[in-house]
Amino acid sequence: MSKPSILLVDDNPDNIYLLEVILQSRNFTTYSATNGREAVETVKAYPGIDLILMDVMMPEMDGFEASRHIRNRTESAHIPIIMMTAKKRELGDVVRGLDEGALEYLTKPFEEEELLARVRSMLRIKRLHDSNRELLDKVLAQQKAMDMELKTAEKVQYAMLPPPGAYPAKDRIIVEAHYRAAASIGGDFYDIMEYGPGKVAFLIADVSGHGPSAALIVAMLKTILANEAAQRPSPAELITRINKKIIGLIPDDHFISAYFAVADLDARMLTGCRAGHPLPMIFSAARPGILSLDTPGTILGMFADAVFGESTVALAPGDKLLLYSDGIFEVPNKAGELYGLARLREFILDHRTDDCRTLLDKMNAEVDAFWDGETIRDDVAELAVEFK
Repeated sequence: MSKPSILLVDDNPDNIYLLEVILQSRNFTTYSATNGREAVETVKAYPGIDLILMDVMMPEMDGFEASRHIRNRTESAHIPIIMMTAKKRELGDVVRGLDEGALEYLTKPFEEEELLARVRSMLRIKRLHDSNRELLDKVLAQQKAMDMELKTAEKVQYAMLPPPGAYPAKDRIIVEAHYRAAASIGGDFYDIMEYGPGKVAFLIADVSGHGPSAALIVAMLKTILANEAAQRPSPAELITRINKKIIGLIPDDHFISAYFAVADLDARMLTGCRAGHPLPMIFSAARPGILSLDTPGTILGMFADAVFGESTVALAPGDKLLLYSDGIFEVPNKAGELYGLARLREFILDHRTDDCRTLLDKMNAEVDAFWDGETIRDDVAELAVEFK
């Protein structure tokens, strides 16, 4: 361990000499300055100074002003300062010295043991600060590295989502989407894919929790989906296969809710399978209400023998399909009341003539205005499809 360094500031050379004799004999390294201005410059020149013994009354710049300058510099604000004066200790001087940044106060002439006791006390404070500073620097460095990793993960996660406008059968459907993670990365997911001649498939999923663990599960889900969807199984069969594959790959305290639907654009039929996910909504200007496709089925990743069903509905030109995660309606207001599915359905009915992009933008603006502004919000994924 290096020897502590102490800066001695006094316009009296005899006082400097006495302090040097006392401190150097105790294995301290000393620097000296004859006024406050020299003290400020010495601190700038020697950033390793651990403690300052500062006389109060000095020419050019007194100890009070010098202390203020030293405290105002980020690099030296942490150095303990002991103020020294030959005057009788008065309350006003003590208060001013403490206000300017001194941590201790000594009246000259001082007892050698009292001086050393105060020096050792201040050096303990300095060592504690340095130790905490070193720990904080390590934490900040780790946090910076983690932030960089999260930013990379965020880019990767967004890359897993279909790019805007990149969907099949553009001459027969219009697709708009919205995604927002609660943190840098989230656990919601959606996908659109060609599913054979004249067919398009849609998936929306929500992994319990959010953050890195949920995002990793989303990555596994996308891989399993791509592998299983290549054989074009029915929606219920695809969900069953995903469930069997995902069990054992995710922690016991995680699960996935999902809805998978296949639109046969030639036959104008939509077949869907639900795995514990909020029901999709089918609506249009011509429909008097909202049609919800419900099927038997529980969440994914919990039960190996889970059974999933299918439901089919005929599509008409102008019909819209809305798939969404629960993050859009489980939003509290300042009174603690949730936005809820009932409000969401009412909103959809009131805006069923809007195009898909306008519908999603208005829906999210409405929920944002309802939100209390403080509660941490869940991930949100939304997929709106209009059939021509």
